[in-house]
Amino acid sequence: MNAIEKFIAAVRDSHPDIEWLYMEGQCYNFFKILRSVWPQAECWYDQMDGHVYTLIDGKWYDIRGQHLKVSQHCSPLNHQQQDKPNRWGARDLRYLIP
Repeated sequence: MNAIEKFIAAVRDSHPDIEWLYMEGQCYNFFKILRSVWPQAECWYDQMDGHVYTLIDGKWYDIRGQHLKVSQHCSPLNHQQQDKPNRWGARDLRYLIP
């Protein structure tokens, strides 16, 4: 397990709802967390699944860990032509604690 996978596992294991949170609407914010530690991280968006993956040093990641490949529908997130991802989290009104 590399340093990125260890970091992801620590975040994922920090709360039972964390994986669900970052798979259901907060995937871009998880990319931002990874980029804060690995500045070379690139944001890729899967148009079909509506999910963000992070590309770091040629390897794909999300809250589930490393992926050997991503969908053919995945491409670099274009902040100019797509819905602004910085708005995605603000639109999520769900709370882990009611």
